Amino acid sequence: MRFGQSTAEEIGGGKITVKKRSNSFLPFGKEAGSLSAKVIEGDDIYLENTKADIVRGNKVKIGPGCQIGVVEYRNDFSHDPRAAIKTTIKI
Repeated sequence: MRFGQSTAEEIGGGKITVKKRSNSFLPFGKEAGSLSAKVIEGDDIYLENTKADIVRGNKVKIGPGCQIGVVEYRNDFSHDPRAAIKTTIKI
């Protein structure tokens, strides 16, 4: 994600990666892209700059700039100290 706000009701897949990406055309720009979703569900999930109500997966890693309501995970969970997570549940 480079600029602006992206939104989705639900995102599902095997491997889901949402990362901040630098802009090679305008390296001096400070605006970062972000994602907002109600539900993100997958096997292997890595998120940055994401706001979500529910994140559900086998392996979940929450990176910087995230605001997550509930994380439900089966095997592995980790998070960046700069992420805000209200609840984590091992299922």
